[in-house]
Amino acid sequence: MTAIQKGLMVMVLGVLTVQGLWAAPDWEDETVIGINKEPARASGLSFGSVRSALAGLQWTTPQELTAKRYASDYYQSLNGDWKFHWVNHPDQRPADFFHTDFDDRAWDTIPVPSNWELYGYGTPIYVNITYPHTKNPPKVIGDVPVYYTAKREPNPVGSYRRRFTVPAGWSDKEVFVHFAGVSSAFYLWVNGQKVGYSQGSRLPAEFNITDYLKPGTNDMAVEVYRWSDGSYLEDQDFWRLSGIYRDVFLFATPRVQLWDYFVQSDLDPQYRDADVAVRAVIRNLTDTATTRKVVAHLVGPDGVLLQSPLCDSGPVPIAAARQTEVTLRGRVSNPAKWTSETPILYTVLVEVQDVNGETTEVKGTRYGFRKIELKDRQFHINGVPILLKGVNRHEHDPDRGQAITPDSMIRDLDLFKQHNINTVRNSHYPNQSIWYDLCDLYGIYVIDEANVESHGMGYGRESLGHAASWEIAHTDRMERMVHAHKNHPSVVIWSMGNEAGPGRNFAAGRKAILAIDQSRPIHYERDNSVADIQSVMYPSVEWLENQGRSDSPKPFFVCEYAHAMGNAIGNLKEYWDVFETYPRLIGGCIWDWVDQGLRKYTGYTNPDGSPEWFFAYGGDYGDWP
Repeated sequence: MTAIQKGLMVMVLGVLTVQGLWAAPDWEDETVIGINKEPARASGLSFGSVRSALAGLQWTTPQELTAKRYASDYYQSLNGDWKFHWVNHPDQRPADFFHTDFDDRAWDTIPVPSNWELYGYGTPIYVNITYPHTKNPPKVIGDVPVYYTAKREPNPVGSYRRRFTVPAGWSDKEVFVHFAGVSSAFYLWVNGQKVGYSQGSRLPAEFNITDYLKPGTNDMAVEVYRWSDGSYLEDQDFWRLSGIYRDVFLFATPRVQLWDYFVQSDLDPQYRDADVAVRAVIRNLTDTATTRKVVAHLVGPDGVLLQSPLCDSGPVPIAAARQTEVTLRGRVSNPAKWTSETPILYTVLVEVQDVNGETTEVKGTRYGFRKIELKDRQFHINGVPILLKGVNRHEHDPDRGQAITPDSMIRDLDLFKQHNINTVRNSHYPNQSIWYDLCDLYGIYVIDEANVESHGMGYGRESLGHAASWEIAHTDRMERMVHAHKNHPSVVIWSMGNEAGPGRNFAAGRKAILAIDQSRPIHYERDNSVADIQSVMYPSVEWLENQGRSDSPKPFFVCEYAHAMGNAIGNLKEYWDVFETYPRLIGGCIWDWVDQGLRKYTGYTNPDGSPEWFFAYGGDYGDWP
């Protein structure tokens, strides 16, 4: 070996050594989607008794629902003012800010939930398709044109701190923290100890913090990154905003806990009686084997117990530090049926009892008896073909950005009903949990869509749908969506995402969804071969009519049409003449529900003395692209 060859070998080994030492950060590694996160589960809180669960879950108006949404003794909000510090690059962040003795007195405060751009930190960006950061997956920091916002703000980091105390009555419980939505990735510390990491900004991230707590005052620190490799799957046509923008709260459970449950029913051929199955997951977080019994109760729309029990499991042994899944079965005679026109809700309570028959935990859900079928190339609810008269809807508020309130949702739903809209496509990500409760109550059919859009990568070979290393990033978002919302009668279709190309990862996504739920059809417009419903965007009326005449076995749905952003919709009547003529055409969703303007003040005043403002869109904040 020559001296030159030896020198080259040393250089190569040196490069490999440096690469090994300088591994990619979690937020630029597509295989890291979370660290120490709890597994997905159905949304909802624990109660200490059947009576308290029934009281918390009985609501008949949207206002009552809003007031009771967190009505549990095992809930504590962490919303409110947090200490806050912002930088435009990760290298500038205060890396030691999570230490309990860190001095944050000079820091600003910011309300949680909120988007930090709307409080003057960084730049709101509105863009469709083009990535606002470098396009080099999974990297998000790299070369961009000099005029890009990312040139001066490569990857902003927001550091959050707050103190909290745990209720005294939780001393024998497991304590978790729930982040309902953080954009786009974050690390969590409690009392100076690193708890975990999460990305995927449109679904909850939960962490068990029991072992990190101490008596009295506790410190929580959260480090949020505006961009992460997850941002490659969040390339929707909307404002790119950041921060802790949904609720944050603590919740407690017993150490032998009902972690997850799925209530399913199947109507008989006459759509009269219902066979019910309740699948429950019991986790034992102690080091001692134990036994529990699971009991399901059915409560009528009037709040009166109808079948108590509806079904029970008998004794269920659970090994130490293990979990057990059990399925309960029962039958309900001729329940009232849930549809968009008759949104009648029962309540199913799932109770866990110890060996002495004492209640240790209760969870519950409002529940609608209905059956979804695709038959005769149509979409049926309870044996009746349905036309989906829908809109696409982003979570957006002109003053609050993406930190929307229940009052805003209620206003939208009132307008839906007033204008004969019976369907909403959650474009293009799962919404806040209360949205699904409200849709159950109002009677709105929901197309629940996974937070998967990689439009900027195109639909060819570069599509992340083809990349094996990105499979878990795709399927995890789909699985977590299904688990969170599977008990809602309003959810009638699962959608695997939007404008993310075809590929193996969507075949894997279909398989993952069906492993959890086979009662709802699957939609994905970019690859109809893996979907149960054929779908398209923006067809002409003539093209749509040809689809109506087609002998394809699948129902046909127009997931976006009549583009209404700044427009007057146009030939809506002609579209609906065709929808109502051909049974195979099951409806469509207008793009979109409301223009995504942000109220921007000019600094001037109107003649009446009020501040002058306008609705800002892309470019109005100096943002590019």
